[in-house]
Amino acid sequence: MLADVAESGRTEQRVGTSMGDDIGVTMTDQPSLAVEDDTAEDQTSVGIVAEAMNVEALTDPNVHRDTDRGADALSGRDDDRCNNALGTAGEGSTVTAAMDDVELLTGSEFFADVPNDRLIEVARGGVRRPLVRGDVLFAEGDVPDHLYVVVSGRIAIASRSVDGRESVFALMESGDLFGEMGFLDRLPRSAEARALEASTVLTLPYEPVQALFEQDPTLLWSVVRMLSRRIRSMDEALADSVFLDVTGRTAKRLLELAGDKDDFVLPVTQEELAGMVGASRERVNKAIASFIRLGWIEQQDRRYHILMRDRLALRSR
Repeated sequence: MLADVAESGRTEQRVGTSMGDDIGVTMTDQPSLAVEDDTAEDQTSVGIVAEAMNVEALTDPNVHRDTDRGADALSGRDDDRCNNALGTAGEGSTVTAAMDDVELLTGSEFFADVPNDRLIEVARGGVRRPLVRGDVLFAEGDVPDHLYVVVSGRIAIASRSVDGRESVFALMESGDLFGEMGFLDRLPRSAEARALEASTVLTLPYEPVQALFEQDPTLLWSVVRMLSRRIRSMDEALADSVFLDVTGRTAKRLLELAGDKDDFVLPVTQEELAGMVGASRERVNKAIASFIRLGWIEQQDRRYHILMRDRLALRSR
């Protein structure tokens, strides 16, 4: 009896001190176990207590039963916590990726009001898709079935005329969500989504997102706020097309692309910039040449340096 107990204490201590892995360890005489780091601390404590107890306490059957119940309760508590938070050991990489995607989704205005524990179900259905420049996620007229969130890179939302001219409605960057119009009205895509550079997007099927909002429609207020902001942006773009000439719109787009930086690399081609301005490439190039001549900017290939931001800002009003 004493030998069995001593051996049990040593076994528990060995298990407790070998739990360095995040996923778990496999014992030669037991099935694989998935545990967390704090479980390792608990197991080590059990082993130390077992060795420290005196012989009389160990031989007392009541104490033995209490110790077993305590160990069972500890094991059950940690198993439940592992299962709820992480899933099974075989799903470790999937769960880690899902948690990364949850963090990405919480930064989106679309999911701003959704608790993390409910976003996990949406994230588990998502797939990260790598793109190279020129890849088309969807074309105008396609049947919608996914939402998209930009993980890295830039995606242009654009439309083409029958004669091939392109108008770029928006640039989607890291954290931006798009494809929501098809989710809300289930009508064909109204524009094309195309990668402007090497990019990665998270694709989310509509079904789990719809189930989320059907369970709690109050979560849709964040969607309403996002749509309201985009309508305001479209109103501003419409006003620019009426009240600003090509030179003014070019100045405004350059400031938008530069952000707070005076030195920046143009993330789009001259043709794509022309699509954002809503004019021909020749007229946009002429406007940029006038800015250089006036000493407002300097340009070398696709690298720009703003010298007089206030003049550009004034010209864009």
